[in-house]
Amino acid sequence: MIFIVSDLFLISCFVALIIALHHKVTLFSNYINSVIHSMITEKKPLNDLTYDETLFSQIVHNLNRLYEILYNTKNKANDERVKLQELVSDISHQVKTPITTLKLTNAAMQSALDKPYELRSFIHTNSIHLDKLDFLLSALITTSRLETGIISLTPEKNNISDTVLSALENIILTASQKNIKIEFNYSNSIFAVFDPKWTSEALFNILDNAVKYTNTNGGITVSLAKQDRYIKISICDTGIGIAETEIPKIFARFYRSSKVNQVPGVGIGLYLARDIIQRQHGFIHVTSEVDVGSTFDVYLPSTR
Repeated sequence: MIFIVSDLFLISCFVALIIALHHKVTLFSNYINSVIHSMITEKKPLNDLTYDETLFSQIVHNLNRLYEILYNTKNKANDERVKLQELVSDISHQVKTPITTLKLTNAAMQSALDKPYELRSFIHTNSIHLDKLDFLLSALITTSRLETGIISLTPEKNNISDTVLSALENIILTASQKNIKIEFNYSNSIFAVFDPKWTSEALFNILDNAVKYTNTNGGITVSLAKQDRYIKISICDTGIGIAETEIPKIFARFYRSSKVNQVPGVGIGLYLARDIIQRQHGFIHVTSEVDVGSTFDVYLPSTR
């Protein structure tokens, strides 16, 4: 009798084990099917089932992680395709105007060969638009190289004053033509972690804008300040200022306010400046008042 009970108990345990295993296999199969269905329909990855140390659970976990990687890679590729389409559209828009103008002035020059004054005027117009195209293409190449990683920044401990001076050298001539006074509190004891060449490029773009949008006899002040974690480079001008509603837009690629259409530019300088600074773990903060001036505070990691 004891043996019969023992056999029945063993059989019951075996049946219970088979039922539990069947339930587990069914649950596993249903989940696998759900993941495959999500892949086919391109839905978001499912959440894992309750994780434990069993082989089924590990397979489910790894399968879900694999699908999540594939899903995120596909979304990233889609985002990059959209960005590329936007870039191509932006380039087409930016290039269209100077090319149209060049064609028109070229045609006009043909009929003004015996009119030296008009001819000089057309040549001057062509030169302006050729310079614009040259700057645009150079900026786009730089942007492309930065975004694709062809150009890599190498932030190291450097004297920030020397880099600011390097940027200032490139705007002194245009500033002097407008009689704009430039002040800079040079210091040989302020160091930060940055790439000198590309940081100089970023600062030049900000300074170049300051010169463009500051009226004759205005002023630009560049100052340095040590903070706990950052070195702050403040570029203040007495220019036309920026409306508060436009400040969030000025770093967008090719953005230009309708109020400054008469000033030469393509709207990519500030985009590049922010990108370069952010790639070095810094940031830019802007304050401005219309008809009073603007301040661009550039923050770079200090050496501490």
